[in-house]
Amino acid sequence: MPYLSYLLIGCVAGFLGGLLGVGGGIIIVPALILLIGFEPKVAIGTSAAVIVFIALSAVVRHGQGHNVAWPVALVIAVGAIICSYLGACVTAKVDSYLLRRIFALFLIAVAVRLLVARQPNRSAPPWEREDVHQR
Repeated sequence: MPYLSYLLIGCVAGFLGGLLGVGGGIIIVPALILLIGFEPKVAIGTSAAVIVFIALSAVVRHGQGHNVAWPVALVIAVGAIICSYLGACVTAKVDSYLLRRIFALFLIAVAVRLLVARQPNRSAPPWEREDVHQR
């Protein structure tokens, strides 16, 4: 009954996607590789397909709560659209074993950065704060 496992992965990814803005790569890829046995390239492609629906659902609710910085989101989206295609082209050429290692190192780096980062000034939205523009 793999569809029940897929549904559970989707529920966890959807909940965390809505709650934390994560889900696709951070939840779905490892779950498909480690729990289901997918090859990394298939897990990455499947996750990319699912992200569309997770993001659409979450952005509707976050938009209703006025929690989306639309000008910032649109600028990021332009770069993300172009570079996600390039990343997918590279994935097609990279060995699956190396992809797993790169992904694991990326997750470790993000976790360490989140743990050691200082608390930012929350007095103004990020796009209006000086400390953000000085980085």
